Amino acid sequence: MPKSLLVSAAGMLSLLAAIEVVAPDPPGTAAHHAFTMASFIPACEPMPPHVESVYTSATHPAARGRFAGVEVFMHGHDPILHYQEIGEVTVSTGSRNVSLWNLIDSAKAEARRMGGEAIIDVFPRPVSDDDPQG
Repeated sequence: MPKSLLVSAAGMLSLLAAIEVVAPDPPGTAAHHAFTMASFIPACEPMPPHVESVYTSATHPAARGRFAGVEVFMHGHDPILHYQEIGEVTVSTGSRNVSLWNLIDSAKAEARRMGGEAIIDVFPRPVSDDDPQG
């Protein structure tokens, strides 16, 4: 095995947590049978946010590139430039492991797909009082 591959494999294994599992022995025996099992618990969100969008104008601009800039204006902060509204985007999640910025990134991706240059009046709020994830 090449050294670089071995070093990479060792590095990957060092990121895994080890869990020792002990199997019960039959009554009257002194030996303990145990083995160590590597485990991996992902730190990322298991399900992506749910994105819904609708065009609210007759014009449907061409989709923009993946890395095209999209300005974001939070509720109460009006843009200096005048933008034409082309649609509405709603992003929601049921996960507690997602930040507002992850939701905004999902909204920006959808805005690019719709041909938008800005997201105006971003208003984070809980889905309901019973379900406080925004």
